[in-house]
Parts: sequence; structure tokens; C-alpha cells
Amino acid sequence: GLTVMNSEAGFQSHPRRASSLSEPEQALQLNLAEYLQYREPSVGSFAQYLMTDDPAWHTGLRYVDGRPKDAYAAFRMPIVVRRVGPDQLGLGRVAIWGAAFGRHAGRRTEILRDGIPVASVVPINGRGYFEAVVSEPLAGAVFRLRDAHTGTLSRPAKVTPGL
Repeated sequence: GLTVMNSEAGFQSHPRRASSLSEPEQALQLNLAEYLQYREPSVGSFAQYLMTDDPAWHTGLRYVDGRPKDAYAAFRMPIVVRRVGPDQLGLGRVAIWGAAFGRHAGRRTEILRDGIPVASVVPINGRGYFEAVVSEPLAGAVFRLRDAHTGTLSRPAKVTPGL
């Protein structure tokens, strides 16, 4: 019955280490971890570790020199896409889970499919999280979130198999 407080989530990414994830894989895994923990009622917090890589740990959102990794955009505006089945016309549908830029309720966020706006959401969740269902007429579509105020973009995301 206790609340789990996740204080250290991170995935290693290093371009020269075979056991590490690529930058896009690190960003995807970070978003999937946050999504799965968001869905678990016993989890009360989710925290990234580290913010910037150090020589021993490469789990940061930025490299040691301060340049942002793909995970930087992923942490700022998480996005996970999962298939939810066809609509009445037989078109594919996907659920887009994410958080608004700044993670605030009331912050309008646009959902883009292959660069074209297809929906707009205004999260009511206090942490800025939302879920919206949109059509996916072509398999392999690329989705992104865009902050309506600043134009800030999330990482590009496709349907995650198995969700």
C-alpha cells in the first residue's frame, strides 16, 4: 500500500560503447518508462538521472559538453504512440500519450502526423499529461507533439509494438 517514489530513472547511451543504446533508443526507452510508471497507480514520482552525462555514467539528457541528446526533447515533451484498433471506416487508430511542454495543465499542445496537425489537446491533468486518439491512415506514420505557444517539438515517434 505504499507509494513508490522513483528517484533515478536513466538509460545508458554512448556512441562508442556497444552495450549502450543509440540516442533515439535512449529517448524511446525514457518515454516508455515514464508512460508505464504513469499508468501504475502506486508510482508517485518519476525522475531522470542524470541531467548531464559524466565520464562514468551516460544516462544524461545532455552530453558532458552540454549538447542536448534526443532524450532531452523526450524528457521535455514525452510521447508514446500505441495502436488501439480501427475506427468506423476501418482506418487505423492510435492513442497518443504525452505531456505538454512545461508539464502544465491548460497548455495547448498540437499533435502532428507526418508534420501535419491532426489534433489539439489542452491537458487538464495537473502535471500536463494527456491521451488522445487519432487516425493513422498509413502504417508507419510519424507523430510529434508541438507546443502551441513556443513551437517546441517532441521527439518523433512511431507506434510502439506490444503496447
